[in-house]
Formats: sequence, C-alpha cells, structure tokens
Amino acid sequence: MAPPDVESKYAPPLVECVNCNHMLPQGLGEIECEICGAICRVTHNPTVEALKSESVQCPHCLVKVEIECPSCESGLRIRPRPGKRELTCPGCTNSFNVTF
Repeated sequence: MAPPDVESKYAPPLVECVNCNHMLPQGLGEIECEICGAICRVTHNPTVEALKSESVQCPHCLVKVEIECPSCESGLRIRPRPGKRELTCPGCTNSFNVTF
C-alpha cells in the first residue's frame, strides 16, 4: 500500500539512497531505490510538525466520533484530537471538556 499523499507548503528534501547513494524520487514514506531496490524511509520534519500542530490534516483522521453532552444528552459528532478540548453544545449552549 502506498503512503498517503500529504500536502504541505514545505517541499520534501532531495535525498539519496542509504545503500548506493543514488538520488531517490520525490516523496515521503518508504521509497524504493530504482537502482538497487533498497527500501529507504524518508521523513520531512516540517510536514511532521505541521501534522502535529494540525495545520495539515492527516488523511487517516477524517473519522468523526459521537459524544454525548453531559447536560442535555444530545449527540455531538466531532473529530478526535489528542489532548483536552472545550466544547459548547449547540442544543443547550453548555460548555464542557473532552479529552482524547
């Protein structure tokens, strides 16, 4: 399975194969060298940091979860994000915290 495409305002760096020093094609994730067939792991720290700060949306995190308002028990659908969040229920306007 090919790694998902992640758009970023930062271009991935040009990298060489760690086995034969051949220039690898552009991209991130596990890339196969066209010359020697070695699998090289290419990461790009600005894109990783952008994913952590949620300025680039992860293609795997598009799923929403259902939670219940503690005051009126209305069902709310939100995207889970690590950490603590303060939410306001659209039904009763009560504010409450959720942690993932």
